[in-house]
Amino acid sequence: MTSSADLHHDMLTLVRRFDHPPESVFGAFTTAESCASWMCPAPGAQVRCDPFDFRPGGCSVTQMDFGSEGTWRSTDIYALVAPAQLILMHSRLEGPDGLESATVATLRFTPDAGGCVLRMTEQGAFASAESVAGQREGWDAMFDTLSAHLSESLARLNSRV
Repeated sequence: MTSSADLHHDMLTLVRRFDHPPESVFGAFTTAESCASWMCPAPGAQVRCDPFDFRPGGCSVTQMDFGSEGTWRSTDIYALVAPAQLILMHSRLEGPDGLESATVATLRFTPDAGGCVLRMTEQGAFASAESVAGQREGWDAMFDTLSAHLSESLARLNSRV
C-alpha cells in the first residue's frame, strides 16, 4: 500500500458453526500457545505469537514465516474482550510487500445447540480488492484449522479421562 489513493475500503463477514461451546472456541483465542497452533493454516510455516497480551488495551503480534514466500505479521490491539461472547480488535496486517490491511474486526461467539456460531466481521482499508479476497480466504482457512484444533484438544482431554 503506497498511498491513500491505493486504498480499497471494504467489509467482509464470515459465519462458522463449531461443534464446541462458546467457552472453548473463545478460549482458543486467549493464549499464545493456542493461537500459534491454529492461526496459520499453511503447512510448514513457522508461527510465533510474541508479545501476546490478550486483554482490553493489550497488544498481540503474530508473525508467520513462509520461508522463501516471505513473512507476514499481524498486530492486534484488543479494544473489547467479553469472555465467551465478544472480541473487538484493531488489526494491521503486513506482508512481504508492505501493509495489506488496517481494519477493525469483531468476533461474536453465540451458543447454538451445544456448539457455537462464530460471526467475524472485519472492515477497513485493504491494499486492493485482491487483498480483501485473500483476507477472506485466510480467515476461512484459519477457521478450518481452528475446528481441527478444537477437536484434537477435546480428543486429548477425553483420552486422559
